[in-house]
Amino acid sequence: MNIYLPDGWLDVEKILSPKQFWMIVMVGPRGTGKSYGVLEELTITHPIPYFYIRTKQKEIDLMKDPELFPFTSINENHNTNYFLKKKLNEVSMITKDPDSNDPIALVSALSTIADVRGMDAKRYKAIFYDEFIPEKHVRKMRAQGIAVKHMYETLNRNRELLGEPPMRLILCANSEDIGNDVLMEYNLIDHLIDMQERGLELKDLPERGIRLVFPMHSPISEKKAHTVSYKSDPNSDYSRMAINNEFTSYYKGNIKPMNLQDFEPKVIVGDLCIYKSKNNRVLYVTRYKKGKFVEVYHTTDFELDQFRIRHRRLVDYYFKNKIKFENASCEIAFQHLIGG
Repeated sequence: MNIYLPDGWLDVEKILSPKQFWMIVMVGPRGTGKSYGVLEELTITHPIPYFYIRTKQKEIDLMKDPELFPFTSINENHNTNYFLKKKLNEVSMITKDPDSNDPIALVSALSTIADVRGMDAKRYKAIFYDEFIPEKHVRKMRAQGIAVKHMYETLNRNRELLGEPPMRLILCANSEDIGNDVLMEYNLIDHLIDMQERGLELKDLPERGIRLVFPMHSPISEKKAHTVSYKSDPNSDYSRMAINNEFTSYYKGNIKPMNLQDFEPKVIVGDLCIYKSKNNRVLYVTRYKKGKFVEVYHTTDFELDQFRIRHRRLVDYYFKNKIKFENASCEIAFQHLIGG
């Protein structure tokens, strides 16, 4: 399926059109029409009431500046006057004009909406979580993936039990960090790496109702590659992320699926199984459980701290390349464990 419009921008209307996907994740290069396309689709092309979510309240506060308001371009291109105004406390709303009090969309930070319980959001049909992968210089939100699940449960509630369709969850970001907590929580890391390695721009997971979009051949990006800033430093990590949509922080050298016949089971922590080779040369981390393990740790804070204290040498093993992993998601989960 071609995911681009004739003028090179992402064809968000086509991407969102199949209704069997309750979750659509778009991870793409900068400035290719992800966020604009979703806002245009939900607000103008096929308007529905929705939530517009950013990670932190600071991001919402900055939207009060017209130059930083994501609807400014839509207003210019469609001759509209969408306006951001406060609704209550830390929740704002988008209205058709400054005089209206009828929200087209509610605007909130994930850190706010994830803490709400018992909210009646049945009027709203979708959640658009924009920029869910933070830039490298931005402090990450703790347990961001779980926060997204709390938010979705609060807003979706039991509508499916009443015969209604589920809320759609649309997530957009740049490829800053493959180890993002949301991608890990929804088990999407290995799928996105598979798309990057195979050159797939679209991957559907019909059994899970999830559609993944990973643009790598954007005509807009090809044009941007010839602009001054990218021409001056075309091979930098930033340019490879912003133009080529590469997860530049991803290192494949520790990924090596191995035969468990050569290993002895040692430790389970969460869903990760750690094995030790019979010749004592390497450790192997996988999610496949085989044999009897000496130690088992669940994911309570206390047990995770126990694991880190008792197995502090794993950090040294890891940086000496003495640990191999079944896949990237195992390695990223392991990094989270030893990093606290």
